[in-house]
Amino acid sequence: MKNLLIKIKELKAINYSRNSDSFDVVINFNVNNEQNTLTKSFKLNQRAEILSKELVRYIKDDVKDKNKSSLADDFIEGILIVRYNDVEEIEEKVAYFFKKFKDHVNNYKNIQYSEGFLNRYRTPDGFSLKIE
Repeated sequence: MKNLLIKIKELKAINYSRNSDSFDVVINFNVNNEQNTLTKSFKLNQRAEILSKELVRYIKDDVKDKNKSSLADDFIEGILIVRYNDVEEIEEKVAYFFKKFKDHVNNYKNIQYSEGFLNRYRTPDGFSLKIE
């Protein structure tokens, strides 16, 4: 039986596209103290809570896929438990990341004064948040 504990360490937004309002999230997390990294694409047209649940489920599914046991004669050896310490708390923190990134993007889009003219054509890439 495998018991895997996922701890999300950091989320970072990259490759923001102003035209499609999409971006990639680089997810740094540990599975039983082993460092892992994933990347997933999102669009900002959904609520932060929905994006949060999708991201948490995506990480869990990826960990399950990578740790599937081979066919074994023993039923107990084939059991795989993948979990977070507190799923609701993790989802809240991830939703906070998406809300803050959306605010960051809105501020980026609303630059209208001449001093920020050159900044307007940069992207809000690199926004990150440490979760645990």
